[in-house]
Amino acid sequence: MCNEKTIPVSCRTNLDGYKREQWPVEMIVRPLVGDPVKSLSGRTLKIISVTHATRKGRAVSSVDNILHPVLEIELNK
Repeated sequence: MCNEKTIPVSCRTNLDGYKREQWPVEMIVRPLVGDPVKSLSGRTLKIISVTHATRKGRAVSSVDNILHPVLEIELNK
């Protein structure tokens, strides 16, 4: 869960050899194209695109779905 000092992200790649990697779900600074991103197992890919998006989720004190901002990050070699 992101705190107020982190940025929620959703990392993805179309490289078959990297699909099972666990990528970060939050970052401490704004990601930029060209930045390296390391998976939990230590494999690294570069950011090739950053897209501002929204995701549905639940508010902490409510059962209503609300929209949360997230950065969608595309990774490649």
